[in-house]
Amino acid sequence: MSALSISLSGLQRAGARFETAARQIVSAGTVRPGTESEGPAPAAGPEAAIGAPRPGFSPDMATAMVGMIEAENAYVANARVAGRIAEMQKAYLDALAPKSEK
Repeated sequence: MSALSISLSGLQRAGARFETAARQIVSAGTVRPGTESEGPAPAAGPEAAIGAPRPGFSPDMATAMVGMIEAENAYVANARVAGRIAEMQKAYLDALAPKSEK
């Protein structure tokens, strides 16, 4: 397997991980069917229960955000490797090209 194909495979995996993390972030704040409770909405402000999760944040969301950052870093690293490989291949081909005399 060539270094370029390994790098391109890494780009694809990082892109898929990024998309998965993005979907997790979007779904982290939604209420799942069947989990709604009948009754009044939870209190906000000083009346809220101590230790209750705050609206708009969940541990799932934080984990997904870390996953997004990791996927972004992996994507950037693989893109740099692919760029270096392309530069090396160009230099190699330039070295093999016959020199024209003027």
